[in-house]
Amino acid sequence: LNKSGIKKHNMSPDLAYTLIASLSIFFMGILVYFHDRLSVTNRLFFLMSLATVFWSLANYFSLNPQSSNLLVWIRLVLFFAAPHVVLFLLFIYNFPNERLVIRRPLFLMMVTVLVATMTATISPFVFSGINIIQGQAIPVAGPIMPLFALVILGSLVFGLILIVKKYKEAKNIERTQWKYMLIGVSL
Repeated sequence: LNKSGIKKHNMSPDLAYTLIASLSIFFMGILVYFHDRLSVTNRLFFLMSLATVFWSLANYFSLNPQSSNLLVWIRLVLFFAAPHVVLFLLFIYNFPNERLVIRRPLFLMMVTVLVATMTATISPFVFSGINIIQGQAIPVAGPIMPLFALVILGSLVFGLILIVKKYKEAKNIERTQWKYMLIGVSL
């Protein structure tokens, strides 16, 4: 309580770090988007930054034992992880083009898989519940957790393979861009 008798709420350092990182990522996404709003690559980067912000916040609250509805927060971590990695893959596939270069059937398949994965993550089929073990909330994997893992790992691995392939094929400034992209993603 402060001198007026009002309860003070101190922001935890973890929440402050999460907010600083999330707002920085969001600011970068806005800068890229407004640099060229018509560029599909810039739009994908903005959407990826937005998914990262939501994923970060859900991750923070899922790790906070005082959070109410802990299972909901844990499911939301996966819910936002799915668009994060699929948008990453689409971004890598499309970079540095201003127009969408992916074939329509492949794009529609990726969006369908993304929507199905996101829907599954908020159902009991990916995480069916929580076990509390020594004060820790441990999610219980549901029957289709392997589908989620396949989508996430597949998107990340294919994205990394694309970066390496595009780096090897690129020349001049584009090669430098891919080098920094590879370093950034690796870190």
